[in-house]
Amino acid sequence: MRRRARGVEVEWQLEAPDLETVRRGLDHWRLAAGWQVTAAVARVQRDTYLDTAGWHLHRAGLALRVRRVGAAVEATAKTVTAARGGLARRRELTTRLADARLATVTRARGAAGRAIRRAAGTHPLRRLFALRTRRRAYGLYRGGRLLAEIVLDRTEIRMRARRRTRLARIEVEVLGGDAAAVASFVATIRRRWHLRNASGSKFAAGLAAARLVPPRRR
Repeated sequence: MRRRARGVEVEWQLEAPDLETVRRGLDHWRLAAGWQVTAAVARVQRDTYLDTAGWHLHRAGLALRVRRVGAAVEATAKTVTAARGGLARRRELTTRLADARLATVTRARGAAGRAIRRAAGTHPLRRLFALRTRRRAYGLYRGGRLLAEIVLDRTEIRMRARRRTRLARIEVEVLGGDAAAVASFVATIRRRWHLRNASGSKFAAGLAAARLVPPRRR
């Protein structure tokens, strides 16, 4: 799992009528000179979203996610903000965990742990819903410099009632600081594969699928 040094997530979230067409296109697309898309790396990630019974994190403007990829576990607290034109900018704090137990999350170290405890106080965390995502990740380079990560996600939202909701998403996250160049690339793939802006974040989709309605933030 990758860490974001500056703690700010800048990414486009898109939906595709046919994710397989996008996969084949990225695998074989010959970009203009100086541009490169690296070969895909496939992985499965399992996410669990948490909050207190009183929605203390949501009231503080945060979404809390615990992610497992293989044996690696991390907790991420990110600001809840709506995307504009498919582009989302969020403050994001991530820390490694020894395991995914709620007690371990509560004792998380670093800025992420402090943000969790500041919002939750003494109120125990609870599980809201879980996601299982099959992800294909590509690197977008220009002139040998890594600009962004492109991911193709097939996500299943799991609830305790054994209901399943599925999402197919494309996310393009800025990594190299040149957001304008990445925006140009995103505009190109929008036209090439008839992509649409995602209707909301995975967190929002999970809340809707689980029929959870948090209170409005002040």
